[in-house]
Amino acid sequence: VAAIAPGGLLVLRADGTWQTVYSGYTDHITVLLPLGPDRILVGSEGRGIELYRWTPQPQWQALRTGMDAPPIRWLLSPGSQLVVAGPSGIFWSSTDLFGLDNISLALPTPGTITAVAASSDGIVVATSRGLYRYVRSTGQWQTLTESLPAVGTIIAIGVTPGGDTLLLSSDLGELLRSLDGGVTWEELSPSFRFGQLRAVRHTFYAFGEDGIFRSTDAGQHWEALTSYPGRGCYRLLIHPADERVLLASSALPGSRSGKLYRSTDGGQSWQELPAADLLNRGLSTIAGGAPSIWYAGTLEGEVFRSTDGGLTWHSLGIVGDGLPVEALLEFGSLVLAGTSRGLWWQQQVSVSAESSSPLVQLRRGESELVLGAPDGTPLSAEPVSYTHL
Repeated sequence: VAAIAPGGLLVLRADGTWQTVYSGYTDHITVLLPLGPDRILVGSEGRGIELYRWTPQPQWQALRTGMDAPPIRWLLSPGSQLVVAGPSGIFWSSTDLFGLDNISLALPTPGTITAVAASSDGIVVATSRGLYRYVRSTGQWQTLTESLPAVGTIIAIGVTPGGDTLLLSSDLGELLRSLDGGVTWEELSPSFRFGQLRAVRHTFYAFGEDGIFRSTDAGQHWEALTSYPGRGCYRLLIHPADERVLLASSALPGSRSGKLYRSTDGGQSWQELPAADLLNRGLSTIAGGAPSIWYAGTLEGEVFRSTDGGLTWHSLGIVGDGLPVEALLEFGSLVLAGTSRGLWWQQQVSVSAESSSPLVQLRRGESELVLGAPDGTPLSAEPVSYTHL
């Protein structure tokens, strides 16, 4: 089954979901004829009959990580390794997706995990019982709460690559800093409201209902990114391949509105991206991959990928039961997605599933049928007589 939609062609897959196989102008298309799982004939006014072929979209597959579908909220890749974490556990693999070990079993004091951040050789983890560092080279946990002041629940962590400078934010708006790897702490008093933190090398970003702020001196001073056009920022990603490229959303958590913005000069200027269709599904998380590639998850469980820096988005299908996507990560040739019912993965395809040029074009000229390639090279131009039936 195939369908013509405004801005694209859709094919119904065996699992009952729709795959976008072409994105572009479709008002001229009059008829479709699916020929198999990877090709379709398209008839249109002025262009005749065209054959499109694509790589069938892979399906999302569930991966169990030692518990019965644990919720996954964080997906990290410190040093090209893999960390999968949720409120009830943390899993680490130095090899591949299928070598995950539950390192949270050795936490000094077990508790509900509330925040996770990666450094060059480990992770820093906040729980309902304290703050801890895991050093991968030794396989040991360290407790960082001896001198930590009493604060609310820690909801975000920013850490420099070497792990010496840490910033923590709480659900009460508190901001704490350590310059010695968590041995001593001091409370900072920013003049703006924020909820989340991001760290890129030695630069920290704080963002929330007052916008986006940046610090290059470990949180001592903060600079407002005044050119950001949104009233608030509730999701901010710095692209892992280029720290000058930022993606920010003004969509409130759980909402189906807002805007999506991109900066390619470190936040000096911003461009609104045409992402209304994505935002209408309820943006729940965003992640960066290879250069110019972004991923976005929605409240409806659908994952989208952009290969042109966020200008266009194409669906990678619905994850599992269609629950909100809480975390995304490009890990080698895989795309990983975390939901409240576990970890899911999909193999990336090397050929774009959204073809914009036909492989073959059949056109009726004057008394002949021309079979040509998309670049116009004729493959056959034999005279053909036509008979009306």
